[in-house]
Amino acid sequence: MKDDIRDVKETETETERIVSYRTDKAFVTVHIPKRTPEQQAEYEKNVRAALRRLYHSITSKGLDWDELVRKHRPPAEGEGT
Repeated sequence: MKDDIRDVKETETETERIVSYRTDKAFVTVHIPKRTPEQQAEYEKNVRAALRRLYHSITSKGLDWDELVRKHRPPAEGEGT
């Protein structure tokens, strides 16, 4: 099957967890920082604020957020392209 994830390798340091894997189309390395609960809460607050700003900047230009999401979301498994 295409795009199967394989050759998964995980390593940890004091500051992050690194996950590497391959698919048919790519080699992927993800760096996941380790955070304290307070740091994680602050990070999530900042991400929510950034998403709000993005949403408002798009809709203030008269663009339809839901239409953009539908247009750019990859098809669900089983749907055509």
